[in-house]
Amino acid sequence: FEKVLGFSDNHFATFWVYAAARAFGAVREDAFLVWFLVGNTLSFVSCLWVLKRFGFSAIAASCGAFAFAFSLPVLHQEGHAQLVYRFATPLAVFAWWEVLAHRRFIGIFIAGFWVAIQFLCSIYLGVFLGYLLAAMSLSFLVLSYAGYLSGTLGAPKPKSLPLKAGSADSWSVGERWRIVWIIGSVIAVIL
Repeated sequence: FEKVLGFSDNHFATFWVYAAARAFGAVREDAFLVWFLVGNTLSFVSCLWVLKRFGFSAIAASCGAFAFAFSLPVLHQEGHAQLVYRFATPLAVFAWWEVLAHRRFIGIFIAGFWVAIQFLCSIYLGVFLGYLLAAMSLSFLVLSYAGYLSGTLGAPKPKSLPLKAGSADSWSVGERWRIVWIIGSVIAVIL
């Protein structure tokens, strides 16, 4: 059909994987399998890298990335394979977090780049990523205004609070809020 490219996903950012597999002699089905596996791998690796940058241990980051890339709601979407390419979402969220929490304004351009890539991979996921970043911004402003995000926007950093008396592991209030923030963002993406 003519003039229908804008009605759905156009795969401008992902067609190269399929095209490369076809160029190397793969039949349609095998090229699709390569395209599908590359999308899942990119989603896992990008989420793993972001969670490591947020300071999670290797095991925790691996579990989080596995849940992001291969959770049951994701696996149930095999009829909507275009939703596999979500690798730009964690990268955009991390870049936006750098802008909000650390005032690294170069992150605006980096987040914009990853949002654009996500739009080119899947327009639906790009729109929802935009909603997620807007919700992050609003939540960040409300929480920092209320004083819950100590250590950000010029507020003094809190003292460490031990997890339990005599524990060598202690988390600051800011670290606890970071975990709550990430969990809330994951729930928002799922919903």
